[in-house]
Amino acid sequence: DLVINAPDNSADNIYIKEMKLNGKKYDLNWISQDDILKGARINLKMSASPELKRGIDPKSAPYSFSDNNK
Repeated sequence: DLVINAPDNSADNIYIKEMKLNGKKYDLNWISQDDILKGARINLKMSASPELKRGIDPKSAPYSFSDNNK
């Protein structure tokens, strides 16, 4: 099963402040298909303002074919 918990999600709290995947802090901006197929528990802390330090490392971005042209 894939379970996504975001208890503070609302019209005002539209930004992810913190994410945990299976109980561990998760700063990537993508989740692998393998993790989803295994079953995962995603816990999101939501906020009214964006967390500007989360997921900004280049390694946090998903794979892109355009990166092969560099």
